[in-house]
Amino acid sequence: MWKTLHLVARTSARDIAAFWKFGKYVTFIRYVNFRQKTVPMWFREKASKVPQKTMFIYGDRKWSFSEAEQFTNKIANYFSSRGLKAGDDVALMMENRPESVLIWLGLSKIGVASALINTNLRGDPLLHCAKMVNSKAVIFSPEMASQIAEISSSLEGTLNSKLYRFGSPQHQERGDKMVGYDVSPDIMGCSSEHPEFHGKLSDCLLYVYTSGTTGLPKAARLRQSRFFLTSGASRFLADWRDDDVSYCYLPLYHFAGGVMQMSQTVLFGLTAVIVPGFSATNFWKDCIKHDCTVTQYIGEVCRYLYLQPGKPEDRQHKIRNMVGNGMRKEMWIPFQQRFGVKYIREIYGATESNGNSMNLDGTPGSVGIYPTICRLSTRVANLFYHRFIIKVHPETGEPLRGPDGLCILVGPNEPGEFVAEITRKPEGQFDGYTDTESTEKKIYRDVVRKGDRCFASGDILLYDDDGHLFFKDRTGDTYRWKGENVSTAEVEGVVSKYANHFDCVVIGVEIPNCEGKAGMATIIDQDQGVDLQELLKKISNELPSYALPLFIRLTKHIETTGTYKLQKTKLVKEGYDIKSVSDPIFFLDMKSMKYVRLTPELYEKIQSGQVRL
Repeated sequence: MWKTLHLVARTSARDIAAFWKFGKYVTFIRYVNFRQKTVPMWFREKASKVPQKTMFIYGDRKWSFSEAEQFTNKIANYFSSRGLKAGDDVALMMENRPESVLIWLGLSKIGVASALINTNLRGDPLLHCAKMVNSKAVIFSPEMASQIAEISSSLEGTLNSKLYRFGSPQHQERGDKMVGYDVSPDIMGCSSEHPEFHGKLSDCLLYVYTSGTTGLPKAARLRQSRFFLTSGASRFLADWRDDDVSYCYLPLYHFAGGVMQMSQTVLFGLTAVIVPGFSATNFWKDCIKHDCTVTQYIGEVCRYLYLQPGKPEDRQHKIRNMVGNGMRKEMWIPFQQRFGVKYIREIYGATESNGNSMNLDGTPGSVGIYPTICRLSTRVANLFYHRFIIKVHPETGEPLRGPDGLCILVGPNEPGEFVAEITRKPEGQFDGYTDTESTEKKIYRDVVRKGDRCFASGDILLYDDDGHLFFKDRTGDTYRWKGENVSTAEVEGVVSKYANHFDCVVIGVEIPNCEGKAGMATIIDQDQGVDLQELLKKISNELPSYALPLFIRLTKHIETTGTYKLQKTKLVKEGYDIKSVSDPIFFLDMKSMKYVRLTPELYEKIQSGQVRL
């Protein structure tokens, strides 16, 4: 107790500053609920205040807030005339461009929710995502037409979805089928009058997909109120300002780029520079060209930038604040020193989570704080924080409970699962997924008191003596590679399908000097009947590039549990270490796009970083 009180005194200044920021954030949320104005209503007010201010910059094209407001009204009026109404869902599949934001914003003006589809998907996973939200329509760009064409018969037949293409292709090969009706000319001719619909904060605004631990992506429901919650985090916790110019290269179908970053533009009027994707060569050049002051990051991006040869642009930009996740502790200070970025705001959280956290004091590697005062008792923690770290079984991930049936809280430097209490307050709500079963799996009951409910993050965190939070690992069957969450079950299903339906186990393996974990598939191949090159060709048609297994191990036997489930524990321990594995292991050479045998020489090159991943 005395040690805790001493720590409370030592960290009080930091914690008070954090509570002050959090207080402003909560005040904003209470104000939003008092006004009961939805996202499109708030946007309309902002556009009327700064009509000539630039909202988006995309290549040589600039959108003012006034133009964007008129365009979103046209979107709303057009699709209303096509029969879409409040409560309907549509699937939106479009690469990074201002229209991908303005279309869902326009649809929200008539109460239609948009599902933001990963542009890397195709085939069955793409059809699955469209089915999850009962899409009445699919809106896509010409660049996505070939992927939509592959499943168009199922979309139009089974789902009875209408296909709307926004724009004509710049280049089209003779004989190529261009599916969907080009709506862009009709939309331009529509009325720009604001529609009469008035929604509620409880209405669904967007669906953002997240890789679950049990297979294909889940659609997380994002209500109007949640959009405000997200916007407040960057605004009041990360200190983004009205005069900031944000650089957006992350996919707009992601929560980070499409919701967290775009919310600053839609609600607070920040100018956003949108580019098609990340380019290590052009990153700082773009930021200098457009006087960008803030941006988001993922760990891989920071590593790519740091590995680039030094050049004058490294310090000529005006980026002062970067918000994101995955920045390695060892990279933190060197990155700031080289590029002169004053603030690194590392975030911990998930698309659907009600318990996100952010680094506010610049401690390298930290994802936030667990206020020291919350250690005095669970009652105090419940009053101030509503978040806990509980002990879980190291193999099953199940919560460990005491004699009273409640979960056991961890102490300093002790890893456990991060959970957040589900409350009726806006910041404590958990909206769940489109299917009830997936939602229930993410809820723990009787955590710190009988009858309570907590969101189960599936992530292992710990806090040090000073209360700094650190992310350690995931308990579920997902891993993160190239800034994307990958579901092992999804990859297992695709690989097994094309590997003669042999049993397959997919895990994430750590590689030195790389953020996240790379995919490794272990396939039971009794008679050497798997053609790896043919397998690669087929799985590449269904899996995004980041989900392709970097390593493949062929084996004759995988240990099973008493219920005949394939065990991963031993495979995780062995990884791709050919010194401890007698089975043949193959490595995906990205230059030749072939699986090559992993030799001791190649293994050492991967370990030393000579092979660039």
